[in-house]
Amino acid sequence: MNRLQAILILISHQSAGDPLFCRAKLEGLLFFAEHHHRSLHGETLTGEDFLAGDRGPVCRTLEQKLDALLASQELTASVTNFHEMTVTRFDAPEASARRAEALLEERAKKTISRIVASYAGDDAKTINHFAQQFPPWEATAFGEAIPWPSDRLVPGELPDHMKHELEELAKAQQ
Repeated sequence: MNRLQAILILISHQSAGDPLFCRAKLEGLLFFAEHHHRSLHGETLTGEDFLAGDRGPVCRTLEQKLDALLASQELTASVTNFHEMTVTRFDAPEASARRAEALLEERAKKTISRIVASYAGDDAKTINHFAQQFPPWEATAFGEAIPWPSDRLVPGELPDHMKHELEELAKAQQ
């Protein structure tokens, strides 16, 4: 299990009680965890590139990492119908979550927990809408890597709703 896989497992495990959790929401939560971790700590959380996708930013290697986790049964997937849409939901067994936690440092685990809790009531469409407000995503061609403005984003560069979220996360992590 590598770092990104550990993060995917923790997000899935911590989202177990969220009826709105699905693959699209996982993508958005992963992006926001990366974004906030970079903003607060000046370093990458996942170590991965994010690409401009049609619904918002998506991790370049997400598909391969999810496939490997499913093949190893570190994650399980279930397909359900939700308001006439087919959605894929991921679940992480307790043993997988423990192994994932052992691979990550405390501030990475805190970032993940804060992001999952912050967006628990939001559906994937809302999260993707927020992600599409990220200025570098708007300026990046479909399928291209999204450039990060700097290791530490200047709050003036962010939309108002993201400034507020960043301030709240910074207070919570102190």
